[in-house]
Amino acid sequence: MGLYPELNGKKAVVSGATAGIGKSIATLLAGEGVDVAAMGRDADRGSAVEAQLRELGTGSFFARCEVSSPEEVDAVYKDAVARLGKVDILVNCAGGFPRPALVSEYSVADWDDLMNINLRSAFLLTRLALPDMVERKWGRVVNISSGAGLTVTYLTSAIYAAAKAGMLGFTRHVAAEVAPHGVTVNATAPGLTLSERIAKIYTPEMTADRAKHIPMGRLCQPEEQAYTVVFLCSDRAAYITGATINISGGMTSV
Repeated sequence: MGLYPELNGKKAVVSGATAGIGKSIATLLAGEGVDVAAMGRDADRGSAVEAQLRELGTGSFFARCEVSSPEEVDAVYKDAVARLGKVDILVNCAGGFPRPALVSEYSVADWDDLMNINLRSAFLLTRLALPDMVERKWGRVVNISSGAGLTVTYLTSAIYAAAKAGMLGFTRHVAAEVAPHGVTVNATAPGLTLSERIAKIYTPEMTADRAKHIPMGRLCQPEEQAYTVVFLCSDRAAYITGATINISGGMTSV
């Protein structure tokens, strides 16, 4: 029995679900009895995630998708609905950026790529999920933004920060649109999280240096990000909508 028995039997789509925060979200949802369509681009990682989710006793599966492509998102989402029967929960977690750089070092193509994966992807999936949620008078949408969308945390990427800030505006306005229909739309703003990607590129010295600047003195674990997302999907969060929850160990609140 999970923490939120009302989630047992619900159906979810989670983008960016093959690693890091997205993988933890998919896993925790499956642990609550949710059938999850775990979207991602990497087939090898996707197969591994699917096997892990199936071990939790759900009908979860990996759905390979380039979430910045309208045509591909439409086709894969339609297939997910056919397999799941419905979608109660949508978590938009796809995103990231390839390298820290000054804005003058990015090209127009870089801008388009980062906006597409971080912001356009959330729009493409949300517009497909909402009509049925509104009709059924129940739904949960959670958008994974970033502390960089709230304030200057590290000099990482101005384009990434712009996309993640855009996601917060998107969250607030969509929440207002669908609030009368029993659908909530919220966002989380993760701080630096020790995902597989960060673990590969950060040396122990780099990790220790970053931790010095975080009030709690350490990096976040992916599952700590996921706990809040699953709570937002539960009935206990039914009166929370249009909110952004800062999960940064105090980094973006000082």
